[in-house]
Amino acid sequence: MTAATTTASETSTGLPAAARLAATFDPDRLRAELTALTRDDWRRQRTYSEDGASEEYAADWRVLPLRSPGGDERRTDAGGPGPLPFAATSWLARAPTSRKSSSPCLPACGPPG
Repeated sequence: MTAATTTASETSTGLPAAARLAATFDPDRLRAELTALTRDDWRRQRTYSEDGASEEYAADWRVLPLRSPGGDERRTDAGGPGPLPFAATSWLARAPTSRKSSSPCLPACGPPG
């Protein structure tokens, strides 16, 4: 099958374009955790370098870091090369369902401009 004849349900490799994953969490529990966490102050996204933090992004992009470089709750960046390994923040302890996730943060975008 060529790319031109690939259907929405199948890729050129013959594998499905998407696969349904089994939910391994309690959606009600996750909703309760997220509701509790939304009461906290989610910081605007910013990047960090060896020189320190940059300005906050102009867009309303906020992050609650569950894991961050050094476990620093002020770090909203994705990390990168540096001396600090990722560590849990106090928010991760309050979100046991999210502990199972590989995502280091919970992002939230404001309404479009």
